[in-house]
Amino acid sequence: MDGADLALIALKSSGVETVSTRTAAFSADLRGRLIQAIEPAQKLSLHDIATLDIEVAQHFAKCVNETLKAANVSNDSVVAIGTHGQTLRHHPVGPMPYSWQIGNAATIAALTGITTVADFRSMDVAFGGQGAPLVPPFHQWCFSSPVEQRVVANIGGIANISVLSGQPGAAPVGYDCGPGNCLMDVWTALHRGEPFDNNGEWSASGKVIPELLNEWLRDEYFAMAPPKSTGREMFNIDFISRRVSARDPNMPACDVQATLAQLTTETIARAVELSSPTDSAGVFVCGGGAFNENLMTKLRARLPARHVATTAELGVAPDFVEATAFAWLAQQRISNCPVRLTTSIRPQRLLLGAVHEPRIESWTPTLGQKKRSAK
Repeated sequence: MDGADLALIALKSSGVETVSTRTAAFSADLRGRLIQAIEPAQKLSLHDIATLDIEVAQHFAKCVNETLKAANVSNDSVVAIGTHGQTLRHHPVGPMPYSWQIGNAATIAALTGITTVADFRSMDVAFGGQGAPLVPPFHQWCFSSPVEQRVVANIGGIANISVLSGQPGAAPVGYDCGPGNCLMDVWTALHRGEPFDNNGEWSASGKVIPELLNEWLRDEYFAMAPPKSTGREMFNIDFISRRVSARDPNMPACDVQATLAQLTTETIARAVELSSPTDSAGVFVCGGGAFNENLMTKLRARLPARHVATTAELGVAPDFVEATAFAWLAQQRISNCPVRLTTSIRPQRLLLGAVHEPRIESWTPTLGQKKRSAK
């Protein structure tokens, strides 16, 4: 919800070469309207939704053009854009499952002149999958080792893990553990007026409330077996407030923040222990959580037998792993390479994403016929 992470990369058989990266923040107005749009009780008009879709796309396209210009790279030399989109609602269960992202891909293609691949989740959801997380196949391609098992913990708004087997050809195990930064962010915004807890300093100043932590850990999501995925529809301010109000509305806000940090730590650690019981498997963190020093300290303390580091140790900056993953997914789509997913009970290989090509056609009538040429 903060803005767009962009990674300009060259994909090679030997791995990823990062040419340039950038984070382009949303304006305060756009960010505020996006946050309002995802509120469970929010009711937007069709016009509001459609214009927000275009506005987000215009922001993405502007960021792409500016990033390429700064890197002195022509738009024509870029093979494709892979865009994650901005998630408004993730609901992959029930009789009408869906995962909905905005950021109109046709607009991005038109404004950049670059083939744009988007809507990566819908096909998986249509075939009975969760539609998330989609990054484990990329983690397997980019970070796996032929001699050891590794775990990648992606701590964005939601946290997910990928367990990468050292076995050749083995599919990764991947699923959402629960909240990453989203609960800490919303609590920080409410009580401090800041978008996030910088370095985890505020949470480090508080004390964990064991009774509150245990109550949160009893939430049904944490007891569900994978594959599973979640979002801000479940983990939001209501998730925090109803437990805090029921127990003691006068709890020090910093203690609640410390407990939220412990909740993220504990649910990630339990997922790692469940899906990668071998203590020798290292844990490599990416996403914004990699820069929360208190969270990283807690994770190392909770998993003392494991090597806990960031993906920088494996060659990709932790704040741009997800952007790089969607560039890789775009390459897979335009190369017509199915991606092996483990987001459903039965693993499946699917072509993910819709391709938007900015072709300009011109023609001149010749003897009553139309002669067309595509550029």
